[in-house]
Amino acid sequence: MEKPLLIARLAADRARLLHACLGLNEQMLTQRLVLGDWTILNMLAGAGEYDALYANVIPQALNGQLKDSGIHDLAAHDFTLRDRFAGWDVARVMQYLDESRAALLSALEAAPESVLSVTHHFPWVGGFKERRGQGSISTFIKWRFLHDNSTREDLERWRRAQDLAETAFPGPKALLIAALETAEADFWATAALVLEAERETRKVCGIWSLKDAVGHLADCDDYYTQTIRVMLGEQVTDWAEVLDFDAQNERFYLARRTDSWEKAQADCLRERRQLVDRVTKLDEAALRRPYTGSASVSYPTLFHCYWSAVEHYLDHAAVMRRELGLKLPAYLLKFTGPYGS
Repeated sequence: MEKPLLIARLAADRARLLHACLGLNEQMLTQRLVLGDWTILNMLAGAGEYDALYANVIPQALNGQLKDSGIHDLAAHDFTLRDRFAGWDVARVMQYLDESRAALLSALEAAPESVLSVTHHFPWVGGFKERRGQGSISTFIKWRFLHDNSTREDLERWRRAQDLAETAFPGPKALLIAALETAEADFWATAALVLEAERETRKVCGIWSLKDAVGHLADCDDYYTQTIRVMLGEQVTDWAEVLDFDAQNERFYLARRTDSWEKAQADCLRERRQLVDRVTKLDEAALRRPYTGSASVSYPTLFHCYWSAVEHYLDHAAVMRRELGLKLPAYLLKFTGPYGS
């Protein structure tokens, strides 16, 4: 089961990285220097670039051609990175992150499980001297999620030094959509570690099975969608701000007890898709505009309501990893955020 766990770890660290960018506006992302002369957007483009690099490294390792892969001199690779991505805006970097991650996952999926731990040797330039490097495909994937984690830590360290209010700055729509989608990928990559025969029996969140948790996510996404409609001034019947989440969750759970796994999964995928599709149709100003309606809504802007939807998936993914007893770093077995646990 090595490959599914690698995929789950990739998804978890990427989702946490993009979550760490929420609450930063476009000027902060594109102009503030975080690490040396690198901006946050430079760092995110670098994450995409390394996904693209290792998407080529994996098949070249399998074909015995690592000497041609570019893995031998990563310092030179980094040196030219900022110039190569100069002028890219947030939307273009998010697209590149998505495309390069898809390429990396495709390369990993194509590698047979039996070869993931086979060691490959390659020349490596370190300290201006060529040395002999080595690593397996599993090692290369490990370097990718550790790089995402290191970037997140650098970003969070910078944020603490700036003493930024956690939720003060609604950010670009492209980043919000990417955060929603990576949080969803995080949850489903972890869910893939639950055996098919145990989806309705194994507990992954208190007394809830995976089927129960998936149904819960569907119901909550429907609630987010209705809240967004209220905030946009649309007519919504039977909506009220939830004051007792435990009671609401119990009602959701009881109403879905007889649902099949297939129905719960289909509902979950559909509701998240509707939620994301709605944000793609909103303009930047609408997402940032302070809510001034008469309904009792706890979110200051639409951006913050969607932010809560990001964290809901991240929270459940972390809880599931903990309940499954996965041997992962502690930070991936819990989640905290302004709208999370």
